[in-house]
Amino acid sequence: MFKPILSPQDLRRIEETIAAVETRTAGELVVAVAHRSSWYRLSRLVAAALWAVGLALLVQYLWKPIPTDLLLLAQVPVALAAYWLTGMPLLTRMLVSAPVAAKAAHERAVVLFMERGICDTRDRSGLLIFVSELERRVVILGDSGIHAHIGEQGWQEHARAIIAGIRKDQATDAIVGVIEQLGTVLADKFPAGAQNPNELPNTVIEVR
Repeated sequence: MFKPILSPQDLRRIEETIAAVETRTAGELVVAVAHRSSWYRLSRLVAAALWAVGLALLVQYLWKPIPTDLLLLAQVPVALAAYWLTGMPLLTRMLVSAPVAAKAAHERAVVLFMERGICDTRDRSGLLIFVSELERRVVILGDSGIHAHIGEQGWQEHARAIIAGIRKDQATDAIVGVIEQLGTVLADKFPAGAQNPNELPNTVIEVR
């Protein structure tokens, strides 16, 4: 296991920031934190098979002759152990390439964006800040209304700011800073009216 980047106190601070920002705008901000975006089962299976075969070849080279059936049988527990070990966060990070991790985080963010109704707000002004802890990836998605004012490059810049904060062990400050910056844009483009219902919960979504 690895230490979560956000403590319960950090989560409360983020939720309070969201609530404060949303008093000034009809926009809706959602923050979600996932322990991991994927279990990367295929990558781990391939790695486990390679470890098992590699170890068998090494054993055969060093301690021959060994019966083939015994050698094949011994690969099973080795492969199982390797598969289990590669599920540990540190080894998973070493195993999975950056493009694969980025793709998994983006896909997980899109699913949450749809599942949580962030794409269904009244003014099409919902946005999601998705943090994937294992991958150390941040994805920000905005509905069509707010996306038109910030654009993909803007989302990526804000995501990079949060990632930089995570690397400095200042994840909460970085997330709060980005929420406040995006809140300023939302308040300008989607100001709060006489009626300003809270369409989406302010609670940080914790994805297991």
